[in-house]
Amino acid sequence: MTSRLQAIQGALFMTGYDLRCFEPGPCSVVVPSVQRGYVPTGCNMQKVVDLLLAFADAHQRFPDARREFIDWQVETGGVRARTMASANCYLCRDSEFDLFSLSMRHVGALRVGGKEAFDVLVGERKPSWDECDMIGLIDCYLAGMLSHVAPRRRIEVLTESGYAGTENAANTLLSVGRSVGRYFALLDESNMRTRAFEYYFDESWDELVPLPRLS
Repeated sequence: MTSRLQAIQGALFMTGYDLRCFEPGPCSVVVPSVQRGYVPTGCNMQKVVDLLLAFADAHQRFPDARREFIDWQVETGGVRARTMASANCYLCRDSEFDLFSLSMRHVGALRVGGKEAFDVLVGERKPSWDECDMIGLIDCYLAGMLSHVAPRRRIEVLTESGYAGTENAANTLLSVGRSVGRYFALLDESNMRTRAFEYYFDESWDELVPLPRLS
């Protein structure tokens, strides 16, 4: 019986649960958040937006789908590798900023960035705990919250808390998060938090994306 329970516990853990959560009473077990996949595909928000705007300027519309955008990047947009063109689609997904659904009336806001773009692409939305969505924005939060921490400590916090499995993964998370933050003016050019960051990322984020006490 014990061996069977251990096997079930291992299977549940791999899908993001802990067997102790099935005991009577509230579950206080924190499952490593890496299970939700907080490490994005490496890309740069401003670069992605610039490519989308170049496509829109040329076609008077936004790309209809991922494949069309990838083909255009390689054939016309100056992106040499299809792997990079594919990576540039990460933040376009409907679970991220849904950039393929935009119309030409959104061009002005995208070109300006900052609050105008934020209102169009994010608005009042917030990530759902039980869904792997808005990772770019979550990574922006993590990058901002760790902006005052020593570089080595940032990596330790992200890996030890389960947000990234390796140092390289942690650096990718920070890089993408910072690019998102700078584009929306949630982070400044030095990747430090702005007033907009403090306004949007309210106390509810402390529970949504928990971090250890930072000195």
